[in-house]
Amino acid sequence: MRRWHVTVLLFVCAGIVIGTLMARDPGYVLISYDGSAVQTSIWVFLLLLGMIMLLVYYFMQSSVILFRASGNYKRWRDQANKDKAAAKLVKGLMLIEEGEYENAVKVLLKDAGSEGEARALGLIAAAKAANAMGQYQKREDLIRKAEQLLGESSRAIKLVRARMAMDAGDYQSCMHWLKDMPRHREVLLMLQKAMRNTGSWDALSELMRDISKVIKDDAWLLDLQKRIFLGKLSGVGVKTDDLRKEYKKLLKKTGPDAEITISWSRWLAKHDEELQSEAVLREAIDAEWHEELLIAYGQLGRATAEKRLKQVENWRKLRPQDPCLLRSLGQIQLMLGDLQAAKDSFDKSVARI
Repeated sequence: MRRWHVTVLLFVCAGIVIGTLMARDPGYVLISYDGSAVQTSIWVFLLLLGMIMLLVYYFMQSSVILFRASGNYKRWRDQANKDKAAAKLVKGLMLIEEGEYENAVKVLLKDAGSEGEARALGLIAAAKAANAMGQYQKREDLIRKAEQLLGESSRAIKLVRARMAMDAGDYQSCMHWLKDMPRHREVLLMLQKAMRNTGSWDALSELMRDISKVIKDDAWLLDLQKRIFLGKLSGVGVKTDDLRKEYKKLLKKTGPDAEITISWSRWLAKHDEELQSEAVLREAIDAEWHEELLIAYGQLGRATAEKRLKQVENWRKLRPQDPCLLRSLGQIQLMLGDLQAAKDSFDKSVARI
């Protein structure tokens, strides 16, 4: 309240001073231009000048307000367009999940994402829908448009291409698109599947270091190592010593494993290592009695038949009624040409099953 009183008092004093000055000498201002002249008192001139300055000030303030309002409107309009595009994109993705691929493509290409990454995401989703419908040319066209927005080196583009190649069974192309990708879980799982299907066992063996850092499922990792070893046995140009080291290393992790042992023994026999093959099976049977190992032991070649016959006879002293052992004995006797003895062994085996 006191501030208001002081303000009023100042204005009253200023009015008295100005009024006194105006009464003492009104002065004059002459403005002349191009033959015309305007004359007025200095106080009227100052009043007009103040009014003009006040109008200019309010004009500038109004301009600033209007400018800000137009900027806010533009931001609001842009945000509204983005929200609309996001809603359409979500609708398109939902249609894909529902299997409505044709409608999904229409929605995604019409409204989903007007520019930049949002638009690229809509194009990628539309490409997936086209791929699901078997429209491969349209798929490629859409991916190329997305590449123009994101660049050919975009990780998203590479991963999409790799997934589509995987779905089409084109594992070589899948590995091509993934070769420079960061080794996260999905990339590693796709790579290991592609490598298994292309028989790239050495590359998959090297990849195991990265896989074991990301995937902590011990049972799954052990099974993958097993598949790698078995895959290498089906390849060519593999050194026996390298495989022997891998076999021993793998058995330390898995423990006795009939599938691994039988595959390894057959590989040895196939590569003129039947004596070593016999030893592998014999040691495995001594470690763990297993019917598949016994059958594989009886199926080895002629070179170790007599040795195996003696070994089987020794095992019969411990397990005289074992049907698998009798079957293995019959296989060896048949290989040696003792038909009657082989028939007796097979009959005893069948009778004890």
